[in-house]
Amino acid sequence: MADSVPNPPRMSLTMWTVVTFLVAGSVGAIWLGIHPAGSERVVVTTRAQAAFHTVAASDMKLREVPRSAIPPGAIRSLARVQGHYVLRPLGTGQVVVQQAVGPPARAACQVVVPLPVDSGSSARIHRGALVDLLIAPREQHGRAVVMRRVLVVDEQKATGGGLLVFLAVPRHRERAIALAAGRGLAILAAPPDS
Repeated sequence: MADSVPNPPRMSLTMWTVVTFLVAGSVGAIWLGIHPAGSERVVVTTRAQAAFHTVAASDMKLREVPRSAIPPGAIRSLARVQGHYVLRPLGTGQVVVQQAVGPPARAACQVVVPLPVDSGSSARIHRGALVDLLIAPREQHGRAVVMRRVLVVDEQKATGGGLLVFLAVPRHRERAIALAAGRGLAILAAPPDS
């Protein structure tokens, strides 16, 4: 009489269900790691923006964008951009990132002017700071230009050394500053109460 071979244990329906869910979950997790799903609402431009333009409510909107197309530093709140300066040109439909947005504009009647300053002043100069501006004439008979509490919109290293600072100034002073800057030395100082 041949020995009877025992039957292998059978998996119950519950056990099969658990195994199926584990396998499906693992495959799903791997797929999501390769293909991130979903989208998020981020701020995009509704029209092209010039550098140092003050953002109006109609210039930006929130739009659903696939997560894979969202750049690092994308802004997710319209309040974070409205009334602020744009620091570089932006195209229509472009996702707005934090590095592209400067401090809040102080007044609609202001314009942004670039001024080269000595790099020794750069320790106090940063985006959003208020500074006193003196453009000292190089000639003996030139006129100095003095402005108090001017907003620093942006600052960049100049190609020949030093610093290029972008300042928000009243529109009616733009011409005087441009003329003086061509013949004088721009000096920025922290206001006494800062």
